Amino acid sequence: MNAIPIDLDLMTFQKALDSIDGTIEPHAGQDGALLSTYFDAQYEVFQRFSPEVIGHMDLCRLYNPTLQLSKYPEALERAKWNILYAMEYGALFEINAAAPRKNWETPHAGLDLLQIILEHGGHLTLSDDSHGSPTVGLNYARIPEYLQRAGATELWFLEHSDTHNASGRNSRAVKMDRHWADHPFWALFS
Repeated sequence: MNAIPIDLDLMTFQKALDSIDGTIEPHAGQDGALLSTYFDAQYEVFQRFSPEVIGHMDLCRLYNPTLQLSKYPEALERAKWNILYAMEYGALFEINAAAPRKNWETPHAGLDLLQIILEHGGHLTLSDDSHGSPTVGLNYARIPEYLQRAGATELWFLEHSDTHNASGRNSRAVKMDRHWADHPFWALFS
């Protein structure tokens, strides 16, 4: 935020927090300003790049995973707006298994955002956010219970396409041909 990364370490995150304009949601305090600033910047990214997979939808909660958007109605509306905008151009929303590695109880996106995505018909895809072989598939065992609790019935993936999608890329989103929970993939993690 404000050209300061929020996911390097707590000290840099605090620096980003300190850079936030205090006039943004002054009645909501620093957390409300953080959320609104983050979702405003996220919207700009969506407009500029139309990412096909929305990863780390709520990275702004990295160091405070229990922060509830429902307490910040203006920020929550911004998040909903972003979700609807991304759905309009066909984005998938990442369920990121790496979050428990970072002291989250659940994968990204947090349950409040996941429920909004599902309520509006958003499409989910999986990620482990691995940056090397030791973390490939790490915490995937936590995903089935999380998705079932949220009521997710579908998973999607990207595949190559000979025609350009709405973002001008040669890929398309495809729904898995069976209920995700029945896929033999999950046996690898039980």
